[in-house]
Amino acid sequence: MKHFLKQAFVDLRDYIREHFSLEEKLMAESGLDAGYIARHRAAHENFIKRVDELWDIHCAGSDSAAEELLGFLMAWLREHILHTDRNMALDIHAR
Repeated sequence: MKHFLKQAFVDLRDYIREHFSLEEKLMAESGLDAGYIARHRAAHENFIKRVDELWDIHCAGSDSAAEELLGFLMAWLREHILHTDRNMALDIHAR
């Protein structure tokens, strides 16, 4: 089970980095406001930092870190993707 969790984390981290990179490139190419892009990029960096922190807590032996990570990911999906990213996409398509 431990190996499965580690591989899931590695896969998640790889996907996150690739997705955020493509999203940030799209924002820049679409001519979105530089301040908006900087704030969006900071949100991505904070997301990665928090995922890493939760993984470190899990590796240190916490029984609740995996559940906390799941809750964090669900909140991110609900807030960032369904609102922030959706509004960004609407702005890009309106250009």
